[in-house]
Parts: sequence; C-alpha cells; structure tokens
Amino acid sequence: MCVVFLCITVTHGKDESPLSFDVARILDTTIGIVIALIINQFPIRMRIKPPYTE
Repeated sequence: MCVVFLCITVTHGKDESPLSFDVARILDTTIGIVIALIINQFPIRMRIKPPYTE
C-alpha cells in the first residue's frame, strides 16, 4: 500500500501539488468506502422462480 502511495505521489508531482493530490485521493477513497458500506447494509432480495413446467 505504501508503494502505491509513493508511486502516485512521485509520478504526479508536476501536475499539481502532491499534498492536494493525496488529500483528494484519500477523500475519494473514503467516500467510496462509505457508499459501499451503506449499500451493503441492504439485504439482497432473491426472487425464487417456480420450476419450469410444460
């Protein structure tokens, strides 16, 4: 995980400041995790279809 962080920080150094890029990336990841946790709270309703009969 630390290697990925360092690779992103080093390669995107000229685009914008590394600190703002890191903060934006952490914020995006946190929002994604929160949304995933909220969605996973809802149970999956499986519709059981009756067997096919002729």
